[in-house]
Amino acid sequence: MGPNDAQIVRIFSREEKGLIADFTLKATGNAEIVVAAKAGHTRILPPLPQPMPK
Repeated sequence: MGPNDAQIVRIFSREEKGLIADFTLKATGNAEIVVAAKAGHTRILPPLPQPMPK
């Protein structure tokens, strides 16, 4: 994964302010959709070698 990439890890529903996924939501209650994702990384390169002084 590059520095400008993002990837969806999982999507699930739960009751409003619930802590765990709930696949049997009540039709009259409030619900939330949770999207978990991870973002790309940045690779830190070592500094370029400096020329030897003359």
